[in-house]
Amino acid sequence: MHGFVKILFSFLLMLFLIGCNEEDITCSDNDTNRPSAPLEKDDLSMTVRIDENDTQKYILPLKPKPGTNYKVNCGNSGDYQYDMSGEYTCHYSSVGVYDITVKGDLASMNSQLGPNANKLILLNQAKEDLASMNSEIDSNAHKLISLNQWGKSAWTSLEKAFFNCENMELLAKDAPNLTKVDNDNDNVPVSYMFYNTKEFNQNISDWNVSGVTNMTNMFNNSSFNQNISGWNVGSVIIMNNMFQSSEFNQNISDWNVGSVTTMVGMFQDSKFDQSISDWNVSSVKHMSKMFQNSKFDQNISDWNVSSAIAMNSMFQ
Repeated sequence: MHGFVKILFSFLLMLFLIGCNEEDITCSDNDTNRPSAPLEKDDLSMTVRIDENDTQKYILPLKPKPGTNYKVNCGNSGDYQYDMSGEYTCHYSSVGVYDITVKGDLASMNSQLGPNANKLILLNQAKEDLASMNSEIDSNAHKLISLNQWGKSAWTSLEKAFFNCENMELLAKDAPNLTKVDNDNDNVPVSYMFYNTKEFNQNISDWNVSGVTNMTNMFNNSSFNQNISGWNVGSVIIMNNMFQSSEFNQNISDWNVGSVTTMVGMFQDSKFDQSISDWNVSSVKHMSKMFQNSKFDQNISDWNVSSAIAMNSMFQ
């Protein structure tokens, strides 16, 4: 019997090792047994990974709505910390993967605030009062691997939300609420949103972008190539470099671009080659480098370009 048990144990161990690999965090002791606070549907939930070469802390890049505070559970077996009015630092005693839960009326999330953007690997669920998210600046933004749910947040800005998050997949079944986006002053709420995202190629056809006026560099250098033909872009004024260097090659012939005034580099260096002969470009003033070095080879001879004042290197 003893020999049989030993053989059975060895067999089960072999199956476990075959099913795991060094890059699969689900096989990590730190991941399997990590503590986390009970998650409610309106909470903000994110997962961070603390590696051996990291300082064992994570600075939450969050700000609540003016006049309010939030509370946070860092996923390190500690209790909630209350009355946070700005950035809060989660401290950890060892390397591993940790689930962070935040409750409160949050206003913004901006990973530029500190040098720890590399540690954010999952954004699981957002609370209804978040306003913005920005993952730019840290060269290790590749550790954000998935956004699983947008939640009820009425975002005012998602500028650079996934900037350089090259391993990020958008697994959320819901769409972000963009009805409150702030287009005033210098704010460009979705610019550079998916810049350099190499794994992002999920369906976002149901997004309501009707209130967005600036889509500069939104998909620049991304692998995105999904159907967004139904997007209402009637309010968009600026589409500069929107699909530059991207894989995008979908039918957007029905887009209403009548309000757009600048399309500089819109398809530059891209694979786009679809018919857009019916586009109303009568308001466009700037078309420089619009199709430069792209695959585009379609008939646009009927375009009304009477408003154009800059068309240099448009096809070069």
